[in-house]
Amino acid sequence: MTPLPWPGTLQINAWAGPAAQNTSAVAADLRSRLLAANTPHRSRLLAPVPVDPRNWRDPRVGWGLVLPDDARPPGPGKAGLWPSDPEPLAALLAARGGTVLRWTPEGLPATLRRYHEDGSWQDISWQAQHYGNSAGQIPRYLLIVAPPSIIPWRVQYALQFHHFTGRLDLAGVALENHVEALLSDWRQSSADPLAQLLWAVVHDAADITALLRASVTAPLAEKLRDDGDYTLDFLTDDRGTAAGLIAALERGTPALVVTSSHGATHPLGDLAVMRAQLGAPVDRGHAVLDPQAVLAGWSPDGAIWYAHACCSAGADGTTSFGSYVGPDTDVGQILRRVADCGAMTAPLPCALLGAKRPLRGFIGHVEPTFDWTLRAPDSGQFMTMPLIEALYAGLFSGQPMGMALDACRRASASLTGSYAHAVEELAAGAATQGALLRMQLAAKDWDALVLLGDPAVTIAQPRPMA
Repeated sequence: MTPLPWPGTLQINAWAGPAAQNTSAVAADLRSRLLAANTPHRSRLLAPVPVDPRNWRDPRVGWGLVLPDDARPPGPGKAGLWPSDPEPLAALLAARGGTVLRWTPEGLPATLRRYHEDGSWQDISWQAQHYGNSAGQIPRYLLIVAPPSIIPWRVQYALQFHHFTGRLDLAGVALENHVEALLSDWRQSSADPLAQLLWAVVHDAADITALLRASVTAPLAEKLRDDGDYTLDFLTDDRGTAAGLIAALERGTPALVVTSSHGATHPLGDLAVMRAQLGAPVDRGHAVLDPQAVLAGWSPDGAIWYAHACCSAGADGTTSFGSYVGPDTDVGQILRRVADCGAMTAPLPCALLGAKRPLRGFIGHVEPTFDWTLRAPDSGQFMTMPLIEALYAGLFSGQPMGMALDACRRASASLTGSYAHAVEELAAGAATQGALLRMQLAAKDWDALVLLGDPAVTIAQPRPMA
């Protein structure tokens, strides 16, 4: 190809009268200026490159640990991890290049405390949404490492509105197992990214379990089937047994396990037994899924489990729903006895997340789910689409778990805003008290949907072909 010659003149298509020339010699220094431009010109008017919220390693996004504070006065020794913190966290913090933040009930409302090497400290508002690892910022991805009796569920509820938040309530060998898997990103995981297992218990057509299947597990199964990329095992009706679920886990290696059922909240008269099986899925014959029976023949090994059941993630020392039902009703007694269990994480996720080859993450509810939060009683429409979006579009597009659940946080925020507007409409006669009740129930339900595990972890990804 013949090189394009350097022009002697340039001509424009402008007319300035017969005396004006529209042809001009090229500027004498143009060639040297062009050759000197080694870097592309960038206008100051161009917008900055957007921050990718998936990339928690970007310091403008950030990853951090949320740990309990203590009563010691601030000083140089309070920055970073302390000798009293769980030992496995040191390797995790170093690998993640993260930040340590502290929570204390004596701190300012809606803040986490950050200690600096020089002994100074700052209470930083999580509502300010200053994301990142730098001073004055809170990382977008936050892993609480503490039981809810130390750092309450309400702190996680509030944090997850603005930050991708998870929790690990593990200690000793269980925490070591999980951190080891985190550090390797489940490198040797047997979880098959294309294999998914769904289990939907239905007792009868009038029971809420039928609504759970219709609004949660069945729509998700339809999404996975229509996608065509996945192998789906959907256990329901006669197959909705604990033994059937365990057998399916043992013969397969699902990357995602989704279960819908009642959660165990009995016996009401024996608090110790109730705590030992709290929130475990209850099968069609009312048998309770035993974590040790699950682990006897199956290793979670990098799977993610979503359990839509009462208290599947745990219980709090109080209830958000006690005023909605009569105190002497069965539901009122259940809510009161669950609260009597105290702030705790359910045994099933603790066992799975702390196994030798542990679960990646567990998504579940603190307290129950009501029928009015699943389906709008006036239109009959299911209200669970944010959850389907999180479990399907979010997880399977490679979003980290905490980010995928952001669809549910938006649903809660929308309901909270709508509630305030509906209160005004009620005063004007344009809204019903029933509408207000549904909004309140649904908003609290979404708030109590929590992630147990590191929010930065993604679902198992297909391995590159050799």
